[in-house]
Amino acid sequence: MITINKLFFRRLREEWKLRIRTLKILADWTVVLYILAPFFVAFGYEYISWWKQTPSWIKEVPIFVIWGLGLFFASIGSMRMFIQEGDQLFLLQHAKWIKGLKIRGFLYSLISFSLQTVFVVCILSPLFTLNYHYTLEQIFSFGLFILLAKLMFSQMKLFIQDHISSISRNILYFIIVAMSVSIVCFTQVYNHLSILLLIDMGLLVGSLLLMYKKLNRGRTFFIDVSYEQQMSMKMFSFIIKMDGLQEKKNILGKNRPFFFRHSNVLFQERSKRNIIMEIMLKTIFRNSMYLRDYFQMTAVYTVAILVVPIWLKWILWFLFGVIFVIYGNSFFKRVLSSEFMSRYRWPQSCALEAKKKFIQWFILPSFLIFGIAVGVSYSLGGVLFMLLLSWFVRLMIIRLFFYLESKGLVR
Repeated sequence: MITINKLFFRRLREEWKLRIRTLKILADWTVVLYILAPFFVAFGYEYISWWKQTPSWIKEVPIFVIWGLGLFFASIGSMRMFIQEGDQLFLLQHAKWIKGLKIRGFLYSLISFSLQTVFVVCILSPLFTLNYHYTLEQIFSFGLFILLAKLMFSQMKLFIQDHISSISRNILYFIIVAMSVSIVCFTQVYNHLSILLLIDMGLLVGSLLLMYKKLNRGRTFFIDVSYEQQMSMKMFSFIIKMDGLQEKKNILGKNRPFFFRHSNVLFQERSKRNIIMEIMLKTIFRNSMYLRDYFQMTAVYTVAILVVPIWLKWILWFLFGVIFVIYGNSFFKRVLSSEFMSRYRWPQSCALEAKKKFIQWFILPSFLIFGIAVGVSYSLGGVLFMLLLSWFVRLMIIRLFFYLESKGLVR
């Protein structure tokens, strides 16, 4: 006889089987042998050295940056409910079964969050102990704060999914992130365990209240099913997206955009190159998804440059510039192959010329910010020098990319 527990564990096994199959697609034996194995060996050796001597680069990193990265980790991950579309045939008429699956999904998510948090705290323990001179109580309080913040973030995602329209979600996410950063700054200014304990209690109470409302709220079955399908297929969707096999969507933005709402043309000369350029620029400014991805990548890479040693800053500065060139090239191809753009014939020479010009402007803001992140390690003169150097190195990277593309070495 089928029970709630049997049904839950059967779906949990199916979930992990799907993940394992996806990982096998993502990492075959060559990836494991030549990339993952050397990485874990090198990281293990480096981690052991952290317990012997604090790395020099961490001494320049303030503690609130570590807390901020911990908060970023807390924002990743979602609660699982293991609700499926076929449940509307039977389980939807039995609220006890639906509620039972949600409770078990929440408990599974809590265990998963706990294991992830313990892993992160163990990785950071030598840095906390040797560099920041944290006691065992302070390390435990950091881990508890991250776990409760992760629980709170996941419950807020469910609440926003149920109550907030898609138009207002990005604004609300920004407000939540701003409030979270304020909490981290507050805990570091008033570095007392009692204050942090009060914040932890607030996070716990808020999470439990949101969880209680979610369990007892009706008429969200189809929203929950859609949410679960997204969570279940997240890794597989990422692989499909990277492979370019996803279904083409309308990527030209909404009807009433925030930028260029009343503009007619951006370039006075109406050449085919300028028309393609204008479409590309308006597309990226009128689509909040592309803007968010661009700003998120820029922010994450900038923080990475700021926290590493000086010699590594230069390597990351150049490497991230290459990544943005590849990203801009991928974006250009995606828009040019969209349904709207495919209706017209664009000469290959004009498209190539437009792509070169577009990537030059696409990479410019982020690469200048990366240069500033490198320059602040020196002085104001270093910042000005890096701004000038970034302008010319950007052109050099683009020329190198198009040279390799013409030889068929990149695509």
